[in-house]
Amino acid sequence: MRAPSSRTRQALSGPNLARWNLAYVLLLTIVGSHGLDATVTGFAATLAVQQWLAVTLAAGLVVLNSPSIVPQLPALARTLACRRAVPLLLLALFYVFLFASLAWTEHPHVGVRKGGALAVTTLAAVVLATQVDAVRVFRTYVLGVGVVLGASALLLIAGHEGATMYGPGHPEAGELYSGVFSNRNFLAKLSALGLAVAIALAVARCLGPWVALAIAVAVVVTVALAGSRGAWLMVVLTPLIVWCGRDRRVLGATLLAAVGGLIAVAAGFAAGWLAVDGQILLFGGEPLFHDPRVALWQFGLQQFTERPLFGYGLTGFWSTERHEQFMAASGLPYSSLHSGFVRLLVVGGLVGAGLFLAALVALHAVVHRRLRFGVEPEVAVCVAYVLAYLVCNLHEYYMLRGTQFGQTLFTYALVRLAWLHATQPEASTA
Repeated sequence: MRAPSSRTRQALSGPNLARWNLAYVLLLTIVGSHGLDATVTGFAATLAVQQWLAVTLAAGLVVLNSPSIVPQLPALARTLACRRAVPLLLLALFYVFLFASLAWTEHPHVGVRKGGALAVTTLAAVVLATQVDAVRVFRTYVLGVGVVLGASALLLIAGHEGATMYGPGHPEAGELYSGVFSNRNFLAKLSALGLAVAIALAVARCLGPWVALAIAVAVVVTVALAGSRGAWLMVVLTPLIVWCGRDRRVLGATLLAAVGGLIAVAAGFAAGWLAVDGQILLFGGEPLFHDPRVALWQFGLQQFTERPLFGYGLTGFWSTERHEQFMAASGLPYSSLHSGFVRLLVVGGLVGAGLFLAALVALHAVVHRRLRFGVEPEVAVCVAYVLAYLVCNLHEYYMLRGTQFGQTLFTYALVRLAWLHATQPEASTA
């Protein structure tokens, strides 16, 4: 095989390589694995194609960056040996545990396929975190969100059938805005994530205020048309999310309240005093509202108590038998727990959830310490994305899905925070 020409090597190195990395971010923000509507793309099996594309492009990113990373491996090994690398090592331990859980999964053939996809996209996120700064990555992400919002608006204005969630003839056809995607929640949650990132960048003076305002207006209109309650929660919490990346006291109080609240809610669901038959209850026992997800969360937490230590393993929970159990108990045709946190408990048990929490606590300490020396745009935007993504996963299952681009950026933001701590001491940012 002939060696690459000098022109080819130049095109794949330095600033040009950074542009290729950002092109990866832009492309997967737009198409990702969000489920583009088949009526928009013009061909069926769109989701399968996008999942294949996500893995292929992630593998390509790793290969493209290999010539610049391989010579850095000795320095990377020395970095991992220092005390400041503890957050990085905790993140690595969490992912190693997840992949090791394939050893006790009940569906090894599914585990190898989906676990392999998660491994490739996680590696791509790590590579990206060591090569490109967060401001550039998330500005590109905002651009991609803007393209999605614009294209979705054009479809709606043109009266295209793909702009609504269900096809013609469905009872809800024309009522739920899904834009270029096949599901309204994909559009609404991507929009809400983009809002948090855009505001964080604008406050840090890394994005024009008029651009952020335009994104904000477009997001509010999109979420209103999509009718996603979860996305509304993300929009309402955006000011707090952005504030957390700029004030260490607010960040600490928010983390403490969030962890305590999640533990209390999980205990309440598992015990049955917070929700019954898919209904959230008030303190007096009166139903507050009904949501099919509540029954899924109850079922998942009850199943978690059967394997509390190590869980069911990555991709090892849903089986024909458990699906039938859930159908018999609820009458709902779902095969997803619709919560990243519930799924983490189910697939990883207390050990997996504990490792994840330990990594988050370590990263909180990193951010808390760095904020003593001033606000850094990179840190602020990473914190905004991580918190917005965690809120998103309260009621959706995006976390730990290998072909879900939101997960890739989530891993990127976590690793980038840990990488900054390991390689750039706080004093240099004062």
